[in-house]
Parts: sequence; structure tokens; C-alpha cells
Amino acid sequence: MKNRVRKIKFTDKAEVLKWRNNPNTRKNSLNTKAVTIEEHNNWFKKIMDGSSHISFILEVHDVKAGFVSYEKKSNNELYTSINLNPNYRGKNLGSKFLDLTAKKLIMNGFIGTFNAKIKHGNLGSEKTFNNAGYEKNKAYKKYNLYTYNVQKKNLVKMKSKEKKKSYNKIIDQIEKIRSKNNTNWMDILRIAFEHSPKEASMVMSEIYHEDQKISLLAKKLKDSVKKS
Repeated sequence: MKNRVRKIKFTDKAEVLKWRNNPNTRKNSLNTKAVTIEEHNNWFKKIMDGSSHISFILEVHDVKAGFVSYEKKSNNELYTSINLNPNYRGKNLGSKFLDLTAKKLIMNGFIGTFNAKIKHGNLGSEKTFNNAGYEKNKAYKKYNLYTYNVQKKNLVKMKSKEKKKSYNKIIDQIEKIRSKNNTNWMDILRIAFEHSPKEASMVMSEIYHEDQKISLLAKKLKDSVKKS
């Protein structure tokens, strides 16, 4: 499945309310009462403000599949909540979503602790957060507190890993273009043997066009190394 994470928008408000009031969502929430429109509007206003929350929408093939929100308790402490579109539950998307959004925050410099309150008996959420790197920290009367600690070494390691992925992506693109050009060279040989200079010139033009792409990708690699 093609997954994309983006910042939450005002146009997401209605769908998010439906997900929040899904029976399974209410059952596994610390407050099991249905969320009223007024309560949702006030909460969503805070979400959109961005000063107290950082919130994302997960899209799968351009369909909204869930949201995750990080509430800021301090500069180095965030509280995580996640809610998936009921149609996308049971597909192992929760932990992937948590991982993708946490990486975004860490790559932007967050160092500290992610916290999550998980209601007793909510085994699905426990598994999801465990798979995303969270560990059970403390048990309270109504919930267990799960935490995921991020240190500076995690940030350095993650940035290094992402840079390598970027290098490999560019190299894969070069390989793909080179493979295409190998075919073009064979076409030139065939045309040359047929003594058709005009067609040979057209193929040469195509090779030049593809080689220009390689030059740009090679420059990206060079610039990436300079910045590291």
C-alpha cells in the first residue's frame, strides 16, 4: 500500500469526528462518552492552532486512513494519540503511522520522550505502540503509560540512515536510466547497420536527454555528501 503522511487540515474535521465516535474507539478510550460536535470543534481548533499539538493525517492511496496527534507538554515531552479510519484497522498500519510521524519530528530535531496512555485491556493498542518502539513504563488505576525515549544519538543515527537511503535512491535512479540507455545504444548499432543516419541522430538525441538526467542526479549526490 502507498502511504503518505501530511499535516492535518480543516477539511479533515468531519471524518476525524466519525473516527473518534466509532464504537470501538469509545470503548477503548479513557472517557467512553460520545464526543459532542461542540467538544470536537473546540478540540479541533486547538489541533489546528499548532501551538499545543502537532497532528498528522495518514493517507493510503489518497484515502484518509487515520490521524495521530502529539500533544506538547513541554519542549521535550509529547503525549501521543492515534485513531484509524475503521476501514483500515487490522492492517498493521498503526505502528507504521506512529513510526513515520515520530521520524518526522525526530528529523526536525525533537529529543525527549513520547508518552502514550493506554487503557487497561486495550491489547491492540499495546501491540501497536510496542511495535513502534514504545515500552510500558508505569501502571496507573485506569491506564498504562507507555514511553519512547529519544536521545541525541538516536537523531544522529536516524539522519545517517536517511542520508544513506537518499544516496541509494539516487543511485537506483541512475541505474534505471543507464539501463534505458543501454537499450538506446543497441538501437543505434542496429540503425547504423541499416545505414540510416537520420534515425541514428534521433536515438542519439534521446541518449543525450537521458544523460542530462544522470548529470543532475550525480550533482545531487555530490551536494548531499558536501552537506553531511
